[in-house]
Amino acid sequence: MFNILLGGAAGQGIETTGAVIEMMLKANGYNVFVTRDLMSRVRGGHNFTTLRFGREPVLAHDHKVDLILAVNQETIDIHLKDLREDGFIIADNKFRTDDPRAIMLPMTDTAKELGNARVASSVAVGALIRLFDLPEEALRDIFEKTLRSEFVEINMAAAKAGFNAVSLDQGEAARKKANSRAGGKGEIIPEDERKDYSDWIMINANRAIALGALSAGLQFYTAYPMSPSTAIMEYLAGLQNEANIVVEQAEDELAAINAVVGASYAGAVAMTGTSGGGYQLMVEAMASAGMMEIPAVVVIVMRPGPVTGLPTRTEQGDLDMAIFAGNGEYPKMVIAVKNQSDAFYQANRAHHIAQKYQTPVVILSDQYIADGAATIEPFDLSKVEKVTVAAGDEEALAYRMDPAHARGDVMHGETKASDLAADEFKRYRITETGISPRLLPGNPQAFVNADTDSHCEYGFINEAADVHTAQVDKRMR
Repeated sequence: MFNILLGGAAGQGIETTGAVIEMMLKANGYNVFVTRDLMSRVRGGHNFTTLRFGREPVLAHDHKVDLILAVNQETIDIHLKDLREDGFIIADNKFRTDDPRAIMLPMTDTAKELGNARVASSVAVGALIRLFDLPEEALRDIFEKTLRSEFVEINMAAAKAGFNAVSLDQGEAARKKANSRAGGKGEIIPEDERKDYSDWIMINANRAIALGALSAGLQFYTAYPMSPSTAIMEYLAGLQNEANIVVEQAEDELAAINAVVGASYAGAVAMTGTSGGGYQLMVEAMASAGMMEIPAVVVIVMRPGPVTGLPTRTEQGDLDMAIFAGNGEYPKMVIAVKNQSDAFYQANRAHHIAQKYQTPVVILSDQYIADGAATIEPFDLSKVEKVTVAAGDEEALAYRMDPAHARGDVMHGETKASDLAADEFKRYRITETGISPRLLPGNPQAFVNADTDSHCEYGFINEAADVHTAQVDKRMR
């Protein structure tokens, strides 16, 4: 396997260049694993992306680097210590280094000649194409997909300059390492044993969670932007017309979670996303959903805390908060996703659990997999299905009473005909399963009540100790 580190400052095109390289490698059959380390700023600082790839499944990053692709001097200064002895550097010939492993390219000069400083990184991309003997036309296709049309030719010209500056022989060792087995033994995988991953998909966990929620029938997503979860909202916003969903940027985290609770109460499949600091603000509304027995799904993409912490880095410090935050006792499911593939299936599962048990569900992810991309098998859609959604009218009332289509307690045959009478519907009826009958508000045939105060089976405030205990015990079954 081979490990590339691409480094530079924010604003130097690191994200775009990294995306182009990963698409190039993936299109040529490599299994690629990408991690991103970003500083919390729009310009400047030091950002880097690692791309580890090979002919076998890549499941994690590697601290040791085979190639440093430096877009600025700082990248060499910081990461030279991580370069393997047989590794090498691709950098601008204006940078300072006397390391014999360096391949110095006219990145800045080429960009000046072409009249656009931001195409300097494309010179390095051209050098990579030469080193790994990748087809040039594939790069054109990728530029056409990722860049505006007026920038395709200028970037192709920059890449050509980098291509011509490197000999094919210089890449022989790199190609051997990329086609070798994991473990650093250098054993080359025979060509007839090399798996082609070009038909697999490359995705990060944020997008996988979004798609998993859509596969469950997501109808409403709202959030206040908070790294590293913001990309979920951005991705869904780009799909809202195609997927026929509503995506709303809330004014804060309290508005987001309360909107989810309200939408779910009305019958929508709803979700929000945040990070640890945002979830702290959502705790009361989560407890409200627990008390009113309303489905609510929240994605927590963890980052280092406490408070603001490090917004663009990774940590897994919010498990206890996700499990225990909230006053009193109410059931809550917390699902920690394992990787990018698991994120898709668990997001679908989270909505089914929320709807079936009428309870809040937390999906725990972290920045490492949320922003990092992995090459995975295409999702098996036979393993996921949509939750049933019905509107609050008479036709939907009959629909929900059909056990073949119902959600919640109806799935277990617990709803009785007497529950439909306007003066007898027990929204919080004590049941053996702990799941009460659920109807949507607005039905003319049944009055649906909900209250965050301790309540009786009908949903009205009740302060009797035995009633409170019975409801707590029911919810916790």
